[in-house]
Amino acid sequence: EVQREPVSKRVIHIDFQAVAAGETVEVAVPLTFLGEPQGVIEGGAPQMHRHELLVSCLPANLPSGIEVDISGLGLHAHLTAAGIALPQGVSLAGDPEELIVAVTSPSGAAQEAAEDVAEEAAANDADA
Repeated sequence: EVQREPVSKRVIHIDFQAVAAGETVEVAVPLTFLGEPQGVIEGGAPQMHRHELLVSCLPANLPSGIEVDISGLGLHAHLTAAGIALPQGVSLAGDPEELIVAVTSPSGAAQEAAEDVAEEAAANDADA
């Protein structure tokens, strides 16, 4: 745990935890999302529900982060924790059905605005 001074953000306290080399630990590891979902090209919007994943492993196998390729997600598709490829020696410690990313349709107002822009672009193309 790291505690920081609220204004300057200077570190004022750190707690460390001793870990035995042969003992499995559970740690929340940050996720890095790679690529643009196919569903965004189809007019959707990505919704990142989680930015870290609870994993279990030996300290020697602990990754500093996990890269997740989301470029294959289409419109109305989602990715759960079970769908993330984990490094060797690392296993999922949290709920495998936990939602990580979903590609959703834009809300009504946003969808209407996007349709208006598309109509204007089509009209401009027809005039040219």
